Amino acid sequence: MARRCRGNSELHSGSQVIYIIHYVFDSNVVMHLHHFCYPERFPSLWKKFDKLEEQDLITATKKVLRGCEKDHDGRFRKWINDNKRISCTPTRREAEYLRSC
Repeated sequence: MARRCRGNSELHSGSQVIYIIHYVFDSNVVMHLHHFCYPERFPSLWKKFDKLEEQDLITATKKVLRGCEKDHDGRFRKWINDNKRISCTPTRREAEYLRSC
C-alpha cells in the first residue's frame, strides 16, 4: 500500500493538544542539502535529519525522489535508494494543489 503524505497532525493527551510537525521536502531542498551540506562537514545536521526521518517526520513525493535520482552524484543517488521509505503519495486534495502551482 502506498504511503500517504501528511501535513501537521494533532496528538491529544488528556486536556493537552500536542502538534506534530511533518516536513515535506521538494527536490531543490533535498539536492541542496546533499550538494552543499556534506555529512562529513555537517554531522550534527545529518544526525538530526536522520532522526526526523526515522520518526517518519520527513516525506517527499515519489515525483520528487524520481527527479532527484537523475542527479549524477553517486552518494546522493545511494541516499535516495536507501531512503525510498520517505516517499509518499499525495492525497487527491494535495495533488490538485500541486497541479495548480
